[in-house]
Amino acid sequence: MPIRDDGFIGSSGKSFDLTIDVDVFDLKSVEKAVEKAMYMGDNIDEAFSNAIDEIQARVQIRLQEEIIRYNLEGTGVGASVSVKRKWDGLEIIASAKHAMYVEFGTGIKGAGSPHPNQDFNNTGWAYDINSHGEAGWWYPTTEADDNPVKRYDEKKETWFAWTRGMEARPFMYNTYRYMRLIATKIINKHINKLVNKR
Repeated sequence: MPIRDDGFIGSSGKSFDLTIDVDVFDLKSVEKAVEKAMYMGDNIDEAFSNAIDEIQARVQIRLQEEIIRYNLEGTGVGASVSVKRKWDGLEIIASAKHAMYVEFGTGIKGAGSPHPNQDFNNTGWAYDINSHGEAGWWYPTTEADDNPVKRYDEKKETWFAWTRGMEARPFMYNTYRYMRLIATKIINKHINKLVNKR
């Protein structure tokens, strides 16, 4: 008679199979089933850890691809991104103060090419909130800013550059979606490798 434990259900709703078949009337079958269950119990943490390591490595590569895709390499945003391991999984971090503006876009240009995730209820993000429109606005910056329309204000002793905003460059969102796509498959692969070892 088979004893079945369907185990973990991933974010996609698919589960991996931790089936252990045992004939309760056969002592060798029971011993083998107990041995397999103990082996899996002793090694499940390592399988999950290996899965998280693989996911982290793949997500870090995808994040760098997104940075290149949106021409952010060599910028403060590009240099501030990482994929960090947490006790319960991974987090994608962009620590540059202006990373959110790059991710979601700003102004009339951002409104014309908005972020692909339109569920802004959690962020409160809105485009062109000051109604600058095509006239744009001046923002404080540094001489290193590659914006060709900038000037130095001697009274305020600072640089200003003109913009109509910027299109969304959803490097974080695209990386997150990729992580969601691969995570369950990779976890299943590592668990199945563990299950099939015995």
